[in-house]
Amino acid sequence: MSTRKWKIGFIYFLTVLLLFGLSGFIASTMTLESSPPDLQPNKNQTELIRQPDGTSSSRGISQQEEISQQERISQQRGTSQQEGSSQQKDIGKQIDDFPSPIHGTPLRKAETYYSEALQAYLFHAGTDYKAPEGAVIRATHPGTVIFAGGDPILGQKVELDCGDGWSVVYGGLENLRVKEGDKVSTNDILGQIGFYPGADGVADQSQLHYEVWQNDEVQISN
Repeated sequence: MSTRKWKIGFIYFLTVLLLFGLSGFIASTMTLESSPPDLQPNKNQTELIRQPDGTSSSRGISQQEEISQQERISQQRGTSQQEGSSQQKDIGKQIDDFPSPIHGTPLRKAETYYSEALQAYLFHAGTDYKAPEGAVIRATHPGTVIFAGGDPILGQKVELDCGDGWSVVYGGLENLRVKEGDKVSTNDILGQIGFYPGADGVADQSQLHYEVWQNDEVQISN
């Protein structure tokens, strides 16, 4: 009888011990779950912003994603700047950068025409502008003088190398003020208008003959 009571008592003791241990484990688990998170969010946490109306919105992204976005923005800005620089470089000089020093209705434009005097088709490479004899002619674009002297058709002329394959010719001049090799700036005096009516005497008028070339091709302004 005493042995039976001892067994019952031992089983009761084990049961109480097991229930006590289980309740402690449950209590510790609830404590961990209810404990506040770290004050500093980890790199993958997203911060919530409390709005005035009580609602919450998400702010922030992971540090890795933020760095990636900044790198993409920097790359896009760099690409845009490179493209802008490339476009500016590609534009270069244009025909509008070489205006004639004399304005007005041209006596003749750059064109192919038939000469009655010579009974042949001729190519007129420049534009002729009416100008009074003795008028001062100034450069409209800087360059280096590659020719300054007499021409059998144009009388005295000055040719400038303006760089990038561009060159200009000022014909129908006299009293030249420059020589070959001179560096010419915009508005520098090249010479004065003389009297050279042209190869076949089409215009009995003192005039400036003005040519613009790029890479051995005549350029004609609108």
